[in-house]
Amino acid sequence: MRDLCHAAVDAALGAGAQYADARAVVRRNQAVATKNGRVEALTDSESEGIGVRVLVGGSWGFACDRRLSADGARDAALRACTFARAAGGRNNRPLAPVEPRTATYRTPVERDPFEVSLAEKVEHCLRADEALQGPHLVVRQAMVRAQREHKVLVSSEGTDVEQELTECGGGIDCAAVDDGVYQMRSYPSAHVGSSAQGGWECRPRSPPTWFAAARLIQASLRAFAMASRPSWWPPCAGR
Repeated sequence: MRDLCHAAVDAALGAGAQYADARAVVRRNQAVATKNGRVEALTDSESEGIGVRVLVGGSWGFACDRRLSADGARDAALRACTFARAAGGRNNRPLAPVEPRTATYRTPVERDPFEVSLAEKVEHCLRADEALQGPHLVVRQAMVRAQREHKVLVSSEGTDVEQELTECGGGIDCAAVDDGVYQMRSYPSAHVGSSAQGGWECRPRSPPTWFAAARLIQASLRAFAMASRPSWWPPCAGR
C-alpha cells in the first residue's frame, strides 16, 4: 500500500502537480445477527481503493480508483491532475508550511474480533436472544459486528502515516405488544447497539451485562405498557 501511494504521488508530480497526496484504504466489515432465535444475517465483506489529491496551477483535483495496483495508482493521479487543470485556477496558491509527519498506529486489542469464529459469534447472539424471551415480546434481535480499516497516507511534502483501526460492538433490540400498546427497547443504544475501538472485548458482554440488560428491558416494557393504558381501561383487562 505504501509503495502504491508513493507511485501515485510521483506520477502526479511528473504530470505537473505542485503538491500531491495519496491515501490507500482496505476495509473489512463482518456482522452476525439473530432474530427470534434464528440466524438472520451473516456478512463478511472487504473493500479497497486509492485516492489522490493534487494542486495544479492553483486548482485542486481529486480522483480515486478501486484497484490497489500500480495501474490504479497511476491512473488516479493522472485523472486528478486532469480535473485540476479543468477547474481553471487563475494563480498559484502556496500551501501553508506543515512539518512532515511519519507515524504508525494500530488499535490495541486483547482479542482480534476477526479471529473469533462465526460459530462463537452466533452462539453469543443466541444466548442474548434466549435471555430476552418473555411474555408479550414479539421481536428479539441481537447483533455483533467488527470492522478493520487499514490506511496509508503519503504526501509530496514528506508525510508518511499508517493506521490500522479495529472496531467491535453490537447490541440487542426487542419489541413488545401488550393490551394494544407497542413499544421497543434497546441496549446499549438504538439500532442494534454501538461499537468502540478495540477487539472482541468491546462487544456487549455475556452475563451479567447483556443478560441483565435483557431482563431490565422486559421489566421496562411491561411497566410502560401498564402506565400507558387509557384512564378508562378496565383494571381487569390483561395482565
